[in-house]
Amino acid sequence: MPLKFLNFPYLVQEKIMENMEFSEIFQASLCSKRMKQSAICARVEIPKTWFVVKEDSRLVSIKPDTSYPSKMLIKLVEKPKIKKRKMINVRIGEGCEVSAKIRAKHSNYDGHYCVLEVLKIDKTLTQALHDHVKSIFKSTQSFDLQMAAAKISDDLPIFENVKDIFISGATSVLEVEDLERFLEKYPKLHSLNLQPIINGGLMDTSKIFEIERVYMQNPGQIGKNFLLNFSGKSLDLSNVIISETDIVDIIRKWATNEGYQDLETLILRMGTGVIIHTNRVFAALPKAEMFNPAIRPPNFYYDNNVCRDVIRPIDGKRASIR
Repeated sequence: MPLKFLNFPYLVQEKIMENMEFSEIFQASLCSKRMKQSAICARVEIPKTWFVVKEDSRLVSIKPDTSYPSKMLIKLVEKPKIKKRKMINVRIGEGCEVSAKIRAKHSNYDGHYCVLEVLKIDKTLTQALHDHVKSIFKSTQSFDLQMAAAKISDDLPIFENVKDIFISGATSVLEVEDLERFLEKYPKLHSLNLQPIINGGLMDTSKIFEIERVYMQNPGQIGKNFLLNFSGKSLDLSNVIISETDIVDIIRKWATNEGYQDLETLILRMGTGVIIHTNRVFAALPKAEMFNPAIRPPNFYYDNNVCRDVIRPIDGKRASIR
């Protein structure tokens, strides 16, 4: 026989919630105001959370550890042709009522997750889903945001407590002006990962220069300019067009403390047709030593024979170049 969950004392409700799947807690919170309040009071702690904005869906995923990709918990899907007789009215967030078809699903990778199919996803519903998840779970970390490049100019809510952003769409073109307007909404980011082809030029006042960790798959026209003026900690550029002279100048600036003082990692993957002659670069470097595993941490796995260490005289820091 079914148990009357809300008749249990609060402490019993809390213990039950703590042993439920995250997706089950979310589904339970949609049943009634009292069930949602029970979930809010339990405030079960949730791992690092991703909020994903795709063209026809919204996802809430978690990262139990540093593995990638994340595991899906909630999938909100736009289905304009869904049969209304299969839908029920649910309240999401604060006062957002929507008709939805709700299903519990399971996959070998994601485990348990909840699917909500609705006729249309708009700004209000997107915000409501975000607010609902924040209210029923306890999060000790900032949110990560994944946004499809095609959605970046849409009328979307500004998500709170976002520190890491991934813009997806390897074949999409992202205009620099649209990127600038988007970054205005999210100051003080920890990292930015850009997959689309970037079109346009950067100004010296661009918000992207304020981000410490930047990854670009198709930097286009801004690649070299961004590289030469980067002042953050980690930069990863693919399909970048630069010369051997540019690489030597970057290393010299670091060694003489003229630039890149905070740099920890720099990874450059050259564009098609770009050939870098390693020996010429090493020959043009300031004083360099053969890589020494006794000096560098043992988890630096690059082949010693193709590495050189450049030492910065002012503080003795080493840069290993491969």
